[in-house]
Amino acid sequence: MRKIGLILLCLFALYVAYLYITGKRITYLIPKGYEGVLLIIGNQKEGIEINKSHAIYDFTKSNIIKLKGDLITGFSPWGYLNYYEVDEEGNKEKIETINDEVEYAADVKGDKIYIWSYYYEIGSCEVKSNGKTNYEVIVVGKKKNVETFAIEKQQLVNKEICNKKAPN
Repeated sequence: MRKIGLILLCLFALYVAYLYITGKRITYLIPKGYEGVLLIIGNQKEGIEINKSHAIYDFTKSNIIKLKGDLITGFSPWGYLNYYEVDEEGNKEKIETINDEVEYAADVKGDKIYIWSYYYEIGSCEVKSNGKTNYEVIVVGKKKNVETFAIEKQQLVNKEICNKKAPN
């Protein structure tokens, strides 16, 4: 019985190692000081091609990126999902991720910019001219501004993707 447990443990370790080695690396480049909503739209005719094994989403010129293919989704091992602030010289500084709602994020420094994964969203909607479109939305900002960006997130999705009238 102990041998079966050991074999199962070894198989699990190999599986985790396999996921880590073959996992998709995704890097987000965000302009230094940017606060707001970032949007990635999949399956767009005028979109860009990305490397599926190491996607780099460069938001330094626009807060919206359109892809020719579908979004990269699924399991990304620890450390393979990275967000960086990029200054005008191209220097990168890692942005920390917060997993809680704003009201529960007690350890957050008020003047620091974070990625708010609580407000992260992957979705899809029907668009008359293009069929079904998938999207990814990310909220970046200081604690005091996050609630505003959460509202702007849905307005941007409605305006840019779903062609619905944005809520007032």
